[in-house]
Amino acid sequence: YLGPGRFQMVQQHVCSECPNYEFVIEDRQLEVEIELGMRDGYIYPFPGEGEPHVDGESGDLKFLIRQQTHPIFHRSGDDLYTNVTISLADSLVGFDFELTHLDGHKVPLKREQITWPGAVMRVSNEGMPNYENNNKKGSLFVTIDVVFPHDRTLTAQEKETVKGIFGDKVERKVTYGVPARRPDGLDKGHTGPIAYNGFVSNSAAE
Repeated sequence: YLGPGRFQMVQQHVCSECPNYEFVIEDRQLEVEIELGMRDGYIYPFPGEGEPHVDGESGDLKFLIRQQTHPIFHRSGDDLYTNVTISLADSLVGFDFELTHLDGHKVPLKREQITWPGAVMRVSNEGMPNYENNNKKGSLFVTIDVVFPHDRTLTAQEKETVKGIFGDKVERKVTYGVPARRPDGLDKGHTGPIAYNGFVSNSAAE
């Protein structure tokens, strides 16, 4: 390991005997530089560094880049996705907090309106850098989960207060966008904000 984004591997030529050719074992270091924006499945080629052939040119050595899964963020192209859980109170009165990004910088998330479960916030230029043009970045999509209080019964007065604010008619609607998986604790009424990767990755590095 040579530092952030730099790795090394050793190639060894196989010896063989031939009346006119002789293969000699040779150890060499090859550097693989992980550049900004490289995507999962990218092939890093080393022309002529593969298996040697007596009657022709040597083959190529290809280094397959595999992206590890992350506990908070899920990548799709240049965009990043994450889930954040908030309390019922925050979903009703609004919230203002910061989400820690991959490199440690803080992304402010603020909303004053009522937030429903499955709502998605888009933050431009907070995704991954584009591999072909590092000056461009994707977006960050934040799906909001709302944790309702457990083992709590409203009093008659509280119920009337809620009805007075929102009215007697409640719209019954199925909201899509529930994540594929949720972290431990959410089913126990833990509030937030809790950020996590709500997607299932198909990467071989998982």
